[in-house]
Formats: sequence, structure tokens, C-alpha cells
Amino acid sequence: MKINPKETKTLKTIKILETMISRNPTTYFAVTRLLLHSKRQTEVRKLIKRFGFDISSDCTHHSEREPEEQSEG
Repeated sequence: MKINPKETKTLKTIKILETMISRNPTTYFAVTRLLLHSKRQTEVRKLIKRFGFDISSDCTHHSEREPEEQSEG
């Protein structure tokens, strides 16, 4: 099976993201930004899910996102 260069680049990107997330979970927010612009969202979503992040409410739908809860007082 022949792999085109774009596929290889995507796999490398996913590997890099995997390393970044495992070292620093706050990278997740950067990953969701990447996900918004990614043409291969399913791979990135699988990666994020594997690390236990909830992405159902984030990404793709800015208007539908719930406001973050903040404790006041």
C-alpha cells in the first residue's frame, strides 16, 4: 500500500501532538484549535479521545459552545 506524502505528514503531526499532550495536558487547547483547521479531523478526534478529553462540546461549533463556569465571590 502506497502512502502519499500528505498522509505521512499527518501521521507525523499526530505523533508530535501525542507527545505534546502526554507531556503537558494543557496543550489540549492548542490541539482543539488545530482541530478546527484540520482536514483530517477524525484522526485528531481519536487522538484527543484517547487521552480522555471531552471534545463533543468544543470545536467546529463556536456558537453552540457553553460558556465556561467560573466561581464568583
